Amino acid sequence: MILTAELYPWYGYKKIAAICRRAGHKVKNRHAHRVMREHGLLHKRCPFVAELYQARKLYDLLPQGPNGLWQMDVTYVHIPGYGWWYAITVIDYYSRYLLAFHFTNTYCALEATQVLDRARREAEKIRGPLETIPFLVTDNGPTFIAKKFYRHIQDLYSHVHH
Repeated sequence: MILTAELYPWYGYKKIAAICRRAGHKVKNRHAHRVMREHGLLHKRCPFVAELYQARKLYDLLPQGPNGLWQMDVTYVHIPGYGWWYAITVIDYYSRYLLAFHFTNTYCALEATQVLDRARREAEKIRGPLETIPFLVTDNGPTFIAKKFYRHIQDLYSHVHH
């Protein structure tokens, strides 16, 4: 299990347990969690995200207008003869406007940051410069918890005047 977790450092303990089970090993999720914790292989929660969740109440997350809350996601699409492709999207949660869309066969943190930058350019084209960075909602997929993506978000926040 440790080798599997080291081979796939972007996977969480549940996925590692599932991979081990598919390989014929009897591994429960809680056992995978314990072993990965003991060996320092668990993902660490992004402190920035944790602070935001602690600091805000649920109703504070609801956008009051455009560019208050963006949602970013990835959808996996199988194209016969071409394999799995990924659609990376960013929508403005208030208006439901699709700010950015990228279709790719390689999905990584770099591409996600490029899509986020594209969304920002589109939002600024429509409404002018962003005075604050919108609150960004993602799932905990490997790309969205990657250090490169996290650093990019921090960089965006450091360049916006509050």
